[in-house]
Amino acid sequence: MQGSRPTPLASIGRRAAHAVGIALGWALFVYGWMRVAARPWDAHELWVLIVASAIVLPTSTAFWIVHNVALYRGRHRRRGTALVECRYDVDWSGRAVEADWSTLASADRIWIDVEDGAKRYRSFLTVPLPPADDATPVSRDSTHYASRGPLSSASLGPQAAS
Repeated sequence: MQGSRPTPLASIGRRAAHAVGIALGWALFVYGWMRVAARPWDAHELWVLIVASAIVLPTSTAFWIVHNVALYRGRHRRRGTALVECRYDVDWSGRAVEADWSTLASADRIWIDVEDGAKRYRSFLTVPLPPADDATPVSRDSTHYASRGPLSSASLGPQAAS
């Protein structure tokens, strides 16, 4: 970037055209409101609306501009995300958490138990079942869990049976 200043309009004629366009826009706006305000009905509520909008809209726009300029000026304050310590010693229910996170990071399956008021995370090594000589081929999903033995639908709970 060369600079943070906006590029100026190219010529005097272009500046004049912009000024005339802005003036015509405001003239049309004022003319429209003058026609609405000249109606024969009770215009008190309408005048309240006009005055309130003439105050509230520019004020809120100015606050929004100031807010955005402040954000733009402070854009260099933070260069990255905030560093937060990632500790998971207690779960949301207040139970102590026991886990070997480095082992769990590479685990195929993780078993979570709540025993003695503590939540324990355990990893399981899964190995394919060896085929028997006279057995029919099994699906690729058949696995043997080294820590607990083979899992059946009964050991997984009511959700596995359905």
